[in-house]
Amino acid sequence: MSKLRAIWQIMRIEHGFMLIIAVLIGAAISNREFIRYGYNLLFASLSSFLIGVSAFTLNDYMDLKVDKKNKRMDRPLVRGDLKPRTALLLFFILFPTGILLSLLVNTRCFFIAVLTGILAVLYDIKLKKIKVAGNFYIAYTTAIPFIFGSVAVSERVPMLLSFYQ
Repeated sequence: MSKLRAIWQIMRIEHGFMLIIAVLIGAAISNREFIRYGYNLLFASLSSFLIGVSAFTLNDYMDLKVDKKNKRMDRPLVRGDLKPRTALLLFFILFPTGILLSLLVNTRCFFIAVLTGILAVLYDIKLKKIKVAGNFYIAYTTAIPFIFGSVAVSERVPMLLSFYQ
């Protein structure tokens, strides 16, 4: 299998594209003139994408022993198509890049990206082993891209984030 295909698989890029779609839907629902926020949408979409795919990469790295024990041959690290070091390198490049891109949108998006990033790392390291906490995290990651898109094109601060301003 090619390295590029293995990288695609470990990053679960198709999920990254779904995050972009969710950001755009959140923006469209929030502001009917969302298209005039082109740069915000671009940076918010890229930020979501990079944070999401880097979290998947870290997840596979953290689960390597368990995945080997369970013979998860659908995982590039288990198959040996990628080295664990490559997964960590991808994470340490993509994750901070995603966080930094959110700063180019606005400070509220930066706050959301940092919070989401911290939760993603905590999930990969520990939270997935705690059923209720893991389920709350998964629910959060389902909703937050829509909120992120809304905040990216919003000039008003949503009540939820008004404490931050």
